Amino acid sequence: TTPFHFGETIDASIANYNGNYTYGAVKKGESRSKTTPVGHFKTSANKFGLYDMHGNVLEWCADCWQENYKGAPDDGSVWNAPDDGSVWNAFSVYGSVLRGGSWFYHPKLCRSACRSADRPYNADPRSRRIGFRVASPIPTPKTL
Repeated sequence: TTPFHFGETIDASIANYNGNYTYGAVKKGESRSKTTPVGHFKTSANKFGLYDMHGNVLEWCADCWQENYKGAPDDGSVWNAPDDGSVWNAFSVYGSVLRGGSWFYHPKLCRSACRSADRPYNADPRSRRIGFRVASPIPTPKTL
């Protein structure tokens, strides 16, 4: 419901982005020009305890690029390429989704709704702006 999981705006004291630019009514901030260790901003964890969801590095997502959210799964499953013979698949012009912005980007590109795409096999493996997050579902507790 807000551009960032912590509210309407972002500033360089809670996320690592290019602080030479602003979002909302916030003053310019520090531009670190490099990644920071995960958890560097102690107050920026989301409700799941994940840090750096805005800024630091762009993160690869499992979903394949889609033009919009029409037909998106609502059960948490990966949104794979359409199985209709179309060119929109994992190896299409656009490839896989990237989210979160990075230390290099303007803060508006760190918004929750902002996404871009690239083909993983085209990405520079030494990039300091792109990373990934390993996540696993929380197992359902068993009852005795």
